Amino acid sequence: MRKLRKRASMMFLSDYETHLERYVAGELPRLPFADCKFDLTLVSYFLFAYEERLSYEFHRDSILQIMRVTQVEARIYPTVTFEAQPSEYVPMLQIRSGTQRLSVHRNQNRF
Repeated sequence: MRKLRKRASMMFLSDYETHLERYVAGELPRLPFADCKFDLTLVSYFLFAYEERLSYEFHRDSILQIMRVTQVEARIYPTVTFEAQPSEYVPMLQIRSGTQRLSVHRNQNRF
């Protein structure tokens, strides 16, 4: 797994250095993109992993922004903390106003 992550990191850095024009700076919870700009949005190792540092409100507002800019599907991975504990925010987000469209599908991984 470590090899795969290293390879992915190197591929990204190479592409970033070569094709800077492909990248747009943005910062959650406010994204600089039009509504429904993307068919698929991916968020990896940011939301939920930093639950102890980022508030519920930050997570909620970020997910609402991700939903706003995404036309078809958004994937947020993982939905656990860095300690591999289920995030307390996921169930809250599923029942609170504005995020009820949030659907959580869990896949079990062995790492």
